[in-house]
Amino acid sequence: MLAGRRVAQPYELVDIVRYAGRCIVAAVSTVLCAVFLVAGTQVKSVPFAVIVLAGGAGALYLSQSSFWSVSADVGGSSAGAVSGVMNMGARLAERSAHRLRLSSQQK
Repeated sequence: MLAGRRVAQPYELVDIVRYAGRCIVAAVSTVLCAVFLVAGTQVKSVPFAVIVLAGGAGALYLSQSSFWSVSADVGGSSAGAVSGVMNMGARLAERSAHRLRLSSQQK
């Protein structure tokens, strides 16, 4: 104990494996989403493009569970606050992308 707080201990191997596993799932599914989106822009058939782009959305949802579980692990007893900050960051990024798109269309 140091000033009423517990001194952080080094991560155990099981913690490292758990975090790495969650990060790998998120990274692979995000890359898979990007591959689907790029492939969807190259498809000539509209029904096939819809299927490919839906695969991209599905791949993105695969990574969502990793994001929430890591925020719960990082937050510990304050997991609600951490997930709220994560959600707010996503909304700010979404809003910024929308404004950027609008400003690029006006030029």
